[in-house]
Amino acid sequence: MKSGKRFLITCLILLLFCSSCAYNQNWTKNNYSQEQFNNDSIECHKKANSMTSGEWVWIIPPIGAINENDKHIYYNRCLQGRGYTLLNESKPTPPPAKVVLETEPAPSPPPKPAPSAPAPPSPPKVIDKMTLHVLFHSGKSILTEADVKELQKAVAFVKKYPGANIRLDGYTDSSGTDAYNISLSERRAVAVKDYLIKEAGVSSPKIRVVGHGKADPVADNKTAEGRAKNRRVEISILSD
Repeated sequence: MKSGKRFLITCLILLLFCSSCAYNQNWTKNNYSQEQFNNDSIECHKKANSMTSGEWVWIIPPIGAINENDKHIYYNRCLQGRGYTLLNESKPTPPPAKVVLETEPAPSPPPKPAPSAPAPPSPPKVIDKMTLHVLFHSGKSILTEADVKELQKAVAFVKKYPGANIRLDGYTDSSGTDAYNISLSERRAVAVKDYLIKEAGVSSPKIRVVGHGKADPVADNKTAEGRAKNRRVEISILSD
């Protein structure tokens, strides 16, 4: 009876030793000897084959109590607990490192051009024009009875363009200072404006008055006749 038990124990030790040799190629540990591994492997095989009720015991459990997969799991955990590493254990491949490409910053958009100033309105065109030769006395802006015939020509002229815009340009001869002549020429144009409003029924906002003084003479200012022609008012009919 004793010889039979010794035989079984001997077979078990040989089986565990052979298994440990087979597993030797799959495990590694820093500074370990083959003898140390064989001993650790035999111990872990014993534990894997003798686990019952959560405790390690030194008996062979009944056949079928622990399957082969469980034995390998227990065996592996045992060796890992003793500091061994499974060489052929698959390790998760780390994900590739993200490559961050340095990109040049997008160029700034060109500055918006400054808004251009609105174009000035084009001056109104002169549709028709007449020169009114009023016999103003030198230095005066008063209309006389002698001017009525000439003024009636102006009334007939502006009535041909009802509702049109009108510009009255007053002029003087070269007598007097420039500042005085500018003022005098404007007063003469205003005198004609008042007459057209009264006699032709032209609305006051439709008439614009400009004094030019002695500018743009049409005759020689050295003669009395020439100076009389330069004392004038020009009537222009303008486009809208």
